[in-house]
Amino acid sequence: MTALALLLLTAAPSLGGENFELLGFTKDGTKLVWLTGTHDFECKQEQCEAGDEVLVSTTYRAVVHDVVTEAQQVFKVETRPAGKGAPKRLADFAAFEKWKKENPLVASQKAPAGATAGVRVGKEEKTEFAEEEEEAVFYTSRGGEQVTLTATMGGMAAMFSPSYSVSWVWDPSGKRVAFIETRAAAHTMRGPVASSSTVRLLGLGPVVSVLATDDAKGARDEAITKIEAAGFAVTSKGVAQKARTATVVYSDKAHAAAAQKLATALGGTVDTLTWKSKEPLVVAVGVPTK
Repeated sequence: MTALALLLLTAAPSLGGENFELLGFTKDGTKLVWLTGTHDFECKQEQCEAGDEVLVSTTYRAVVHDVVTEAQQVFKVETRPAGKGAPKRLADFAAFEKWKKENPLVASQKAPAGATAGVRVGKEEKTEFAEEEEEAVFYTSRGGEQVTLTATMGGMAAMFSPSYSVSWVWDPSGKRVAFIETRAAAHTMRGPVASSSTVRLLGLGPVVSVLATDDAKGARDEAITKIEAAGFAVTSKGVAQKARTATVVYSDKAHAAAAQKLATALGGTVDTLTWKSKEPLVVAVGVPTK
């Protein structure tokens, strides 16, 4: 079985708010890039009511997201008119074009060899509350394991079937896949529900959590580089409960082989994972005494 880890990167209403467009991963898979578009509305009447505003333009920012450190670099790129007319280049347009030339992007919806991912959308009833329902988005990958994301809606707000569209790009290494999930606007008995967009990053397993003490961040970053080079996706980082002089890889029995491969890459040992963890592999980084 292959473990999955799903990370919510950003979410916003796409009507009257923002929408997203995936541009791709860098060739080494370390950076994910997308466009965030902010809608600009105007009302040309003296007295405006809800629904009177007209979309006049959308301003786009390019976001460069480091999939390991989660650091982001943002470029103000351009403003696109809603009707006819050429886009207006903004302050960072040239800098972003230069960045893309230096860091070519890969925007493939075809999975690398050995990696698969699928998305289906459904609605689940909550057994404990008959008047409430959950809308659910299901992500599956590799060994068929499934991640379910749910948003509970109470009473009559749940009396509509949400319509989703999903676009995605693959990390060229096959360790990650990024989704933009958009729920279409809908009308319910309680009124309209605005559309919304969400960027999600799915780590394909077995995924890894890295723990280190505050004074061992340098060693942690070196370990993360080795972990990624060994073909694993680091999906979370945390603070270790204690300092140690040797690195230990914790895992359950199902991921023992992967743990041994990871320990070899890090020059560490393997031990049993005895606590509940979202990631099946947990690396506690050690710093040798001088």
